[in-house]
Amino acid sequence: MSVASSEATAEHREAVRRFVLRLVGDEILTEDLTQETFLRARRSASAHRGDASERSWLCAIALNLVRDHYRSLARTPETTTEPDVLEGVVSSEADAERSLLQSEMSSCIGEHLVQLPHPQLDVVALHDQAGLTHREIA
Repeated sequence: MSVASSEATAEHREAVRRFVLRLVGDEILTEDLTQETFLRARRSASAHRGDASERSWLCAIALNLVRDHYRSLARTPETTTEPDVLEGVVSSEADAERSLLQSEMSSCIGEHLVQLPHPQLDVVALHDQAGLTHREIA
């Protein structure tokens, strides 16, 4: 099965989306990064050597995109104003606080994960965030 096929896209899209969401904690950013993952996979389908499963390969592409995203934020930090934050939260105060804290925590974890050296980051993210087995990662 080729990454360029629609079956592969449908089969792996949700797993990649969940993986990215765990790393970034933001639905809109998750959708953007997931879409970019599959665009890059289609462009470089010939580069997939087949020594890793398609899911592992797609998660590695997604991980690199997340890494690039946080690196670009570090170079040009984005400021958030209070109205921007309030737009995205649920109306209930308890739900709003929980949603905001969860988003901040996911963002914080993602920022720290990308500071790990490349091999360790890949292993931690692919295992803990994408749910891949050690055999799949290897």
